[in-house]
Amino acid sequence: MTKLHLNEIDINRIQTIIRQIQENPDLSDKLAKSIWKSRVLWTGNFHTTAFSRELNPIEIDQVDWLTGDNRGFSPQELLLASLGSSVAIVFVTNATALGVTLEMLEIEIEGELDIPSGLGIYNGFPGYNNISITIEVKSNAPVEVLEMIQEKTIKLSPVANTLESPVQIATNLKIIK
Repeated sequence: MTKLHLNEIDINRIQTIIRQIQENPDLSDKLAKSIWKSRVLWTGNFHTTAFSRELNPIEIDQVDWLTGDNRGFSPQELLLASLGSSVAIVFVTNATALGVTLEMLEIEIEGELDIPSGLGIYNGFPGYNNISITIEVKSNAPVEVLEMIQEKTIKLSPVANTLESPVQIATNLKIIK
């Protein structure tokens, strides 16, 4: 089988994965409830290290003006970066599925946080109050097609959907003595 690539994606591989999911209800059910994991270790001050799969760890820290050491993304920046990466991946996936060649894609994300509420000074919402996404794309595709890809991307982005929908967060405390 000849390898077909568009936007550096192996089209045959994607089509095979989609076909396997469509033809195998058990696999589809399993993937509809797939578990993703990460582990975070505090290493001092506001510095943490995040681990996932067998990948290199990610260093996370608070910005220096919030008494961090500025040694990595802040958790807030990492959330925005996760959203941007999810949007980029879903955009490329949808463009590729439609046969649209992308020459360049950049996602810019900006959000507004209430820092005083996050510090417990005020009784407000400590999370992002709003997030804006700008998708900059270079392609020969018609504007209408790129706009349709953008709309579909936001609807299908797992991270965007998680942020827009109420999510139950369960916490457990394990005390080590």
